[in-house]
Amino acid sequence: MNHAGTDGSLATVRASRAILLAALVVAACARSSGGSVVPSADGLGLHAPSRVTTGRGHTLAGKFQHVVVIVEENRTVDNMFNGFPGADTVRTGDRDGKTVRLIPVPLQPGFMGLDHSHKGFVADYDDGKMDGFDHAFSSPSEGTAYAYVRPSNVATYWTYAKRFTLADEVFQAEMAPSLPAHLALVAAQDGHPFAIAGNGNGNGNGPPGCFGTLVVLYVDLLTPFPGTESKGPGCIDVPSVFDLLDARGIRWRYYAPDYGIGQHLWSAPDYIRHIALGPDHANLISPETQVLSDIKNHALPPVSYVVPQMCTSDHPYLSTVDPLGGPLWVAEIANAIGTSAYWRSTLILVTWDDWGGWYDHVVPSIMNADQLGFRTPMLVISAYPAKPGVPDHTARNQASIITAIESIFGLGSLGQLDAQTDDLSADFDFSAPVRYGSPLPAATPPPKEICNVLG
Repeated sequence: MNHAGTDGSLATVRASRAILLAALVVAACARSSGGSVVPSADGLGLHAPSRVTTGRGHTLAGKFQHVVVIVEENRTVDNMFNGFPGADTVRTGDRDGKTVRLIPVPLQPGFMGLDHSHKGFVADYDDGKMDGFDHAFSSPSEGTAYAYVRPSNVATYWTYAKRFTLADEVFQAEMAPSLPAHLALVAAQDGHPFAIAGNGNGNGNGPPGCFGTLVVLYVDLLTPFPGTESKGPGCIDVPSVFDLLDARGIRWRYYAPDYGIGQHLWSAPDYIRHIALGPDHANLISPETQVLSDIKNHALPPVSYVVPQMCTSDHPYLSTVDPLGGPLWVAEIANAIGTSAYWRSTLILVTWDDWGGWYDHVVPSIMNADQLGFRTPMLVISAYPAKPGVPDHTARNQASIITAIESIFGLGSLGQLDAQTDDLSADFDFSAPVRYGSPLPAATPPPKEICNVLG
């Protein structure tokens, strides 16, 4: 195992996790009880009151003028940053009670068979034994979740982790695949008391979310882990960080592809009724490459989310496109900001939406039937890294992205998972700004007709 860096021993990491666990247990016990087994309109949050609270201390208030959240797909810390100096990663794992070595693979390993459904999480987790990650395979020859990406394939991400900060103890907000993961990244939840726990049908075969007839899997948060499952419409109505921004008159944009899988499963606002069917839908900008023009034309809004096309997502798939499309796309955005007047005023956060079925050795804290999930990496890129190249082992959940936005712009809190994590403030030292450094190899996505083809 690679232990912590200069100030982060393994004992510190474990203590941090214990603090997070205690906080989550308290929060879980505070939840109300009752509700139906089958999602109803009220259960889906269609008429639920906003849970906006006064929030936590605004330790980052006014420190940045822009936040850009870049969302990639389907990776764990052990998979993407295995062996990074100081990071908490391992090269062996438990498979059905036996120790196996993690194998090095390309960023695009040539198979897509990793189960990362809600039931897949339950199998991977296996009551805390963390030994079921290959439950979808009968033999390793078919593929294996016990693998890590060769560092040479993700040199771009490693360079950012060396120049700035890798947060390696960020737990996915929920135990589910892309759709609920993307919802949680903007709402700090994916429904209550029924949480969306699956992508459902209609992937690319009709209008998304609140515009179509998508049926998705739900899990009842008021039933014990792993929860009672049911099905309902792929459209909920929950408060989001965008509502908090609207209340303060702060501009935001959500840059998403206009074709294919990204638009259907990775465009979270299309699944939140009042955004999808209201005036805020004008803030969904397609194609996602418009973010580059907005940077160039000095039109970047204070808050931006950028989701990828398939070939730039890091999602494992059979591709005839550049197998390093994800790192090249992330670098294209970061280079544009880092070499512009935006650099000193902008916080770039790169996250991966869910674990994608890949092995990770750190046992997550089970809060309820949907929260929390396995670790996903986060890169914290700005002109003010507190300890460049030293991984941050603070135990937190993915909603820390929302908490940081709330803190920077003085928004209050949604009162969900954002109220149960920090605002990333420990990752900054505003006394000594640094340069972005030399631009990294970069590329924009190819035409959508090519980029979204899976084989």
